[in-house]
Amino acid sequence: MKAASILATLAGAAFGAWCVWKASMTGWAVPGSGTPTAPAGQHPPRVEPSGNTCRLDLKGSPVQQTQGFDYWYANQSDAWLSPFVIPSHRLVFCYVPKCGTSRWQTFLRWLVGVQDWASNPHNRDANGYIGGLMQLKHLPRAEAIQIMLDPSWTKMAVVRDPLDRLRSAYLDKIAGGNDPNNTHLTKDLFGLPYEAFNATNFPDFVTRVEFGMHHALEHENPHWQRQSRTCDLGKFLPFYQHVFFMAPDKSMRAELSDCFIDAVAKTAPNPSAVRNFSFGESAKALAEHRTDAKDHATYDEQLCQKARQLYAEDYELFRFPQPTCLRDAPHVTWPAL
Repeated sequence: MKAASILATLAGAAFGAWCVWKASMTGWAVPGSGTPTAPAGQHPPRVEPSGNTCRLDLKGSPVQQTQGFDYWYANQSDAWLSPFVIPSHRLVFCYVPKCGTSRWQTFLRWLVGVQDWASNPHNRDANGYIGGLMQLKHLPRAEAIQIMLDPSWTKMAVVRDPLDRLRSAYLDKIAGGNDPNNTHLTKDLFGLPYEAFNATNFPDFVTRVEFGMHHALEHENPHWQRQSRTCDLGKFLPFYQHVFFMAPDKSMRAELSDCFIDAVAKTAPNPSAVRNFSFGESAKALAEHRTDAKDHATYDEQLCQKARQLYAEDYELFRFPQPTCLRDAPHVTWPAL
């Protein structure tokens, strides 16, 4: 009996792996694991297409939706519990580092009424909440599952072209690092003293990122982690109505802000106030972030090809426009939207 149970478990794992592969070949939907599709007396969950006209919404056109929910997986993984949750607006937001996160968190802090909403959104409050924002993990797991199943809750994420995001992470956290006491990045993650860490060139950085991906998950820092792994988007993406694309074209950043705010306003109890929100500075600040500086040497043709391969999972899942790797400068070009 014990041997039969082990064989059945292995067979189930193999079938689950095949389901994930099949889903990536056919679209966004990821089938359940064979567990019940919904609790007794409930219909299988379904998220309707958003119908959003924003061209930066990767889920703006109808896509096949999941008909089941993997309860076993939801009780084994914790990554899907990381999104911020705002019950008053029935809103769930998966924050992906290096995708304008500070900007979106500032807006959400205003939305929930944090008194100093314009201050640093990454500091924790007395309850340990990032920027004073509750996360799904702060709720009972059963309640978090029901929120993800409920199509009346708006679920959103902002994602970015992986090569553009990787470059930004390097310029911000490595080349632009200015905290000698940040041993999490230096000693723990890279095993380097601050001076050597700060002088790490882009090719060496990409090599270390590759090592972390293939050999040690704890080395896959959130700032360059595959976006499919953040919030378990590779598994839970079918339940998100809006997935906005932060395009490499920086002139589109203001449009992205408008799309984000408009999506929240559609289901907000105070839509006019939400649409009239101002970040207190022009969208130009998002477009001219210091990590977008052009005077840093990053990609060449080979590094472009290597990074594109490392993040193939993201390109496949989100159907990002594929960048072209070139022998001559600028070495990377992205297709226009």
